[in-house]
Amino acid sequence: MEITNHAVMPGETLGQIATRYNTTVAQLRQMNPFITNPDNVKVGWNLSVPKSALRPAARPAGCGGGRDRGWN
Repeated sequence: MEITNHAVMPGETLGQIATRYNTTVAQLRQMNPFITNPDNVKVGWNLSVPKSALRPAARPAGCGGGRDRGWN
C-alpha cells in the first residue's frame, strides 16, 4: 500500500479524514499509533494515510463545472 501524509485542519475529525481517503478510523489508528483517542485529533498533526485510496476533492458549491471559466 502506498502511503501519503495528511495535515489535520481545523474542524476535521478522524472519521472525515477516513472517508476522504476511503479507509476506516481503525486503519488510520493502526497507521498512526500515536493517536490514543480518535475523538481527540489535533490540528497540525501529520497523519499517514493510504495514497491509493485518495478520493478526488469535491468541487466547491456553485462551481458548475467551470467550463465557461476555463477550469477544466
